[in-house]
Amino acid sequence: MGVFTMAKQLDTLISKLDYNELLAAQKLIDEQKEQHKQQDFESLRAEFAHFVAKVEERGHSIEKVTKMIKKPRLSKATKPKGEPKFRNPANSSQTWAGHGRKPDWLLKQLEAGKNVEDFAV
Repeated sequence: MGVFTMAKQLDTLISKLDYNELLAAQKLIDEQKEQHKQQDFESLRAEFAHFVAKVEERGHSIEKVTKMIKKPRLSKATKPKGEPKFRNPANSSQTWAGHGRKPDWLLKQLEAGKNVEDFAV
């Protein structure tokens, strides 16, 4: 029996249950989910133990292998930007966090004699 057929039959059965029966069915489902989760964990643990044995069999340590796994780093493009500290009053979407190069809109205002604090958020 295919999964689609089983799902269709299950839907038909569920639609006939009253509220209390649905609660009881949900409890059974939750128990089954927990059992399957535990079985899956045990299976993964066995696979991992087999992997560790292979690593050690070949003369390596599991610590050495785990150090080889690169941890993802934030690229410059994905680093979160600082909170805006200054805002262009003429265009509120233009902000500056006070780090790095000053934006053109702010440079023009400073050249016109304004103070950077005039644009503080």
